[in-house]
Amino acid sequence: MPSRHYHALIEELCHLYGIVPTGDLAHGAQIAFAGVALTLLPGEEADSLLLFCDFGEPPWRWRAEVLQRVLESNLFMFAADSPHFSIDHESGRVMLLDRMVASRLNAAALFGKLERYAQHARRWQNSFERLDMDADTDAVLDEGLAGLTLPTAASHYRSGSGQH
Repeated sequence: MPSRHYHALIEELCHLYGIVPTGDLAHGAQIAFAGVALTLLPGEEADSLLLFCDFGEPPWRWRAEVLQRVLESNLFMFAADSPHFSIDHESGRVMLLDRMVASRLNAAALFGKLERYAQHARRWQNSFERLDMDADTDAVLDEGLAGLTLPTAASHYRSGSGQH
């Protein structure tokens, strides 16, 4: 059951920023932010809030490279309370997932996350839309893949044998 913090936070977010979510807030709010689909859900644990940001479908031609970079980004971003990437097995779309504690957030902080994640997703999507039109595909691909790495605390992992 969603906590009172979850309900209050989502209602405050919508009221302050003029966001009109679709869906029943008790079971999840779908929000379009800068053309990016975001979903906010109450978590199974008390007071948890789940955020899903749809980064889109990786271009088929570069799918292996993109999905490898997704995994590399997860390694870089691996830390407590950090987001991570996944792929939706039904749609094949790359998703950014974040689990938060609703009572530790206010509407402004949540709005900032939504805005930042949506900007990263749009940058990623826009770069891949240009792949077929640009002669320098490697540079465009690198630009799109760079959009996957979010500025979060990196793990202390060091690559190489005996370094883990």
